[in-house]
Amino acid sequence: MGQLKSGIADLQKVLIDMEPKLKAAEDIVDKGGDRITELGKTADQGYDVLYLYLIEKFKKSGSTPEAHAKETLKAIADPNIVQNIKGIVQWKNDLKGEIAKMNNAVKSTKDDLLNKLTTAETQAQTLKKLAEKKKDKWFKSAKYKDKIKNYLASLDLILKILKSQIEDVKASGGTIFTDGWVEKNFPASADMTVEQVKNRMSMDLNSCLSNYIKNKGEIDQHVRKWRDEYKSIPGQLAIMKKWVDEADAMEKEAN
Repeated sequence: MGQLKSGIADLQKVLIDMEPKLKAAEDIVDKGGDRITELGKTADQGYDVLYLYLIEKFKKSGSTPEAHAKETLKAIADPNIVQNIKGIVQWKNDLKGEIAKMNNAVKSTKDDLLNKLTTAETQAQTLKKLAEKKKDKWFKSAKYKDKIKNYLASLDLILKILKSQIEDVKASGGTIFTDGWVEKNFPASADMTVEQVKNRMSMDLNSCLSNYIKNKGEIDQHVRKWRDEYKSIPGQLAIMKKWVDEADAMEKEAN
């Protein structure tokens, strides 16, 4: 296989391999995001269950939560209250664990994608230099004059896309899913007062998840950009395939 043909084939392979990497990034954000949202919803509902139980508990003694607003859960604890607190703590920990898992997955996928993009850019640059050396002779050929213009234009477009994606993947490096909001918005301990449980129960879930929603929006924006830019790659691969088919004959023409 000639140098030109092997160069085109190598570039094709890496460009094709990028597709599953982009799909993986998309899946991580979508599926991981669903799990985080569901865990947040479950933890949020834990406060509803706890407060409804407190209403019934005080009702049995002819009282109300308002009358015990300043009392801690520790002071009025029973097995159900203890179990409810444990449940919320577990969901909170699961939520933080899922965020850590997503951060690791996103970083690994971005590192892998950046490696593919950098490799493809290097191969495309090498191929362009090789073609630049030979193009003057190809332009003299009536058979290849128009074709080489098309091939080189396709190569330039691929390089433009690769450069844009490399820059954006690097720019997205600082966009991670924070977890400080979990402790802040999902408190759970026996030191909470009845009033604090009521106040937490009345909080809007989207407000509690606002930090996560912001992070996800930032990552989504990057991933959509990568996917949208890649959409033109299959068309360029089709052009590259035609070039592969003619590469050996073109090299002979140029020698």
